[in-house]
Amino acid sequence: MVRYEVGFDPALVEIISEVKYLDDLGFDVPPDAKTIALLEDQYVLRVSSLKQMLKRFYEVLDVLDVSQVHTNFW
Repeated sequence: MVRYEVGFDPALVEIISEVKYLDDLGFDVPPDAKTIALLEDQYVLRVSSLKQMLKRFYEVLDVLDVSQVHTNFW
């Protein structure tokens, strides 16, 4: 059976952190980078929610009988 995973690049969290530090140190940071850094909490929450949703989805699929899962679902 095919399994999906949430696979966001971990470097994105590092880049957001670096943008915050550069801005705090007074470096000129592009406005788009600042906006993305300000949305870090939303990003982390959504990635976490997506991972949790997939976990629950597979928990439900695991308890279903094979005949209950539509063969064209995947």
